[in-house]
Amino acid sequence: MADLFDNLGLKCEECGDSEEGAIQGYKVVEQRHLCKTCAERIAHAILGEASAGKIKWPCPEHDKKEVELYCRECQVPMCHTCAVTTHVRHELADILKFFAQKKKTIEQDLTKISDLKSENLCFLEMLTKCSKDIDEHFDALESKLLATITAELMDAEDKRKSEIETTHARAKEEIDKVIEKRDSLITDINENVNDVKSDLMKKNNAMSAELQDMKCRLQLKIAQARDTTNLSLKTIDAEESVAKSLLDDCDCKVFHERLQNLDKSTVAKTPSTDKDLPALLTSIAKKVSYKTEDGERNVGFLAGTKQSFEMEKTIKVPAEIKDPVLVCRVNRRTIAIRDGAGHGLYKVDVESGTIDPLMAADKNRGIFDVAFLGNDRFAYNDCKHGKIRIFSLDNKKVELCQDLLNDGFRFAYLTVDSRGLLVAADSVHGVFYVIDPTTATICRTINDIESRTILSFESIENEEIVIKSGHAEISWVCLLSGKIKRIISLEDWCRISNCHVGADNMIYVVYHDEKEPKVTKVGVISSDGTTRKPNLIEFPTSLLYRNLPRCVMPKPGTLVILNGNILLVYKETPGASEL
Repeated sequence: MADLFDNLGLKCEECGDSEEGAIQGYKVVEQRHLCKTCAERIAHAILGEASAGKIKWPCPEHDKKEVELYCRECQVPMCHTCAVTTHVRHELADILKFFAQKKKTIEQDLTKISDLKSENLCFLEMLTKCSKDIDEHFDALESKLLATITAELMDAEDKRKSEIETTHARAKEEIDKVIEKRDSLITDINENVNDVKSDLMKKNNAMSAELQDMKCRLQLKIAQARDTTNLSLKTIDAEESVAKSLLDDCDCKVFHERLQNLDKSTVAKTPSTDKDLPALLTSIAKKVSYKTEDGERNVGFLAGTKQSFEMEKTIKVPAEIKDPVLVCRVNRRTIAIRDGAGHGLYKVDVESGTIDPLMAADKNRGIFDVAFLGNDRFAYNDCKHGKIRIFSLDNKKVELCQDLLNDGFRFAYLTVDSRGLLVAADSVHGVFYVIDPTTATICRTINDIESRTILSFESIENEEIVIKSGHAEISWVCLLSGKIKRIISLEDWCRISNCHVGADNMIYVVYHDEKEPKVTKVGVISSDGTTRKPNLIEFPTSLLYRNLPRCVMPKPGTLVILNGNILLVYKETPGASEL
C-alpha cells in the first residue's frame, strides 16, 4: 500500500507523513488528502466549533439558520433556504448591504430634517416679528380712529339737537293734519276689514252649513243601514232558534213534521247587508274637498257637483299663427300652443294675455305634441322626421334626441308621469314608450295593452294614464303593469274631441251633442271615474271648429279652452257636493 501511495506521490497535506497506513486518501472534510490522525483532529475541531457557536439572527422560518438575505417584495429577512423555497423568483438583497443602504438613506433624511427644522424656526421668528409690527400699527390706527370718531360724535350730537328742535317745530304743524288724516284712514280701514270679516263669516257659515248638511245626509244613510242591519239580526236570531229546534233529538217522523211546519223561504227573505255601503259612504265623504280660489291664502270653496264656470276673458291668437292648436300646460299661469303645421311653438300668459314664441317657426319642423319637463326643458314629437326631441329653453337648442322605432309614433302623444319620466303613445298601434328624459333613451316598452286607436292621453297622480280612445270612450291604464283598470263609455255625452287631466287631478272632457252641432260642452270626471258632471261649460262653435276645441287647466279654478283662434278663460265658482 505504501508503495502505491509513494508511486502516486501522496502525502498528508497537514503533517507531511507518507508512511504505510498513514495516508487515508482524499478527505471531504477539508477537501484535502489527510492522514487518519489529522483527519480526526480537524473533524473534532469543526464539530466542536459548530456545537459551541451561536446564531446571531435566527431566520423567522428556520430558527437554526441565520438571516443572510432580505426580500424586497415581501419586506422580510430570511435565510438561504427561504430564498429557494418561499421567496423563489423574488427580488433579494444581501442583508448587510441592504441595511447599510437603508442607514445611508436615513442619514440623508436626517440632514434634510435638520435643514427644514432650521428653516421653520427662522420662519417662526419672522412671524413673531410680523405679528408684533401688525399689532403696533393697528394700535396706532385705533387710537387715531378713536380720537377722530370722538370729535365727529360731538359734532353730530350738536347737529342732532339743532335739527330735532327744527323738526319738532315743523312736526307740530304737521301732526294736526296727520292725525286728522290718520283718523280718516283708520275709519276706512276698519270699515273695509269689517266688510271682509263679514264676507268671510258668510263664506264660513255657508260652507259650514253645506258641510253639516252633507254630514247629516251621510250619518242618516249610516243610521238607516244600521237600523236595517239590526232588524236583519233579529230576524236571523229568530230563524236560528227555529233551525236549532229542528236539531233536537227526535225520530224521523217528528223531524219531518217539524220541517213541514217551517217556512223554508223565511231565511231567503231576510234582507242581506250591503257590504260595499261603508266603503261607498267613505268614498263619497272623501270627495268633499276644499279648493282655494287662487293661491293658498285666499278663502276658497267646497268642490263638488254644484260647481260651475263663468267666462272671465278672451285672448285672441295672432293671425300669423295659422290654425292654432292648444297643446299643454307650462306652469300655473302659462299654457303652450302651436300652429296647425307644427312649425312653431308659443307660450300664452293667461293672466296678462301676452303670447311669446318658445320656438320660432321653421318649415323643416313638424311639432305634433309637447310635454314640459320642468321650467327649463320640454320634449316634442317631430312628426316630419320621426324623432322625439328634448329642447332646452336656457340654451335655445335641442340637447337630446330619440329615433322612433315605429312609424305609428310619428304622430305620438306625449305626457310626463308622476316619476318625471316621459311617456309617448303610438296613436295607431296602442304601444307606449317610457323614456328617460336625462338621456332620451327608451327604458321600457308597453305593448300588451288591448289594441285601440289612441286619440289623446295624459297621466294622473296614482301612476295611471287616461286614454281617450275612439270618440266616446275613456280608459284608465296602470302605467307600471300596462293593464286596463277601467273603461267609461261617454256615449250619452256623444262625440268627444279632447280630454285633459287638470291641475286639480280631475278629467275635463270637451264634447258636443250631435243634436246641437253649434254648441260645444265641457264635462268633468273624477280621477277614480266614479263622478261625472256634464255641461259645466257651454259655448257656441262653428261647424269649421266644432271638432277642434281643446282645454287646459294651468291652475285649480282656471280652465282655458281654444275655440278657433280665440282662447276662452273660465273661472270656477263655488259649489258643494250633492249627495
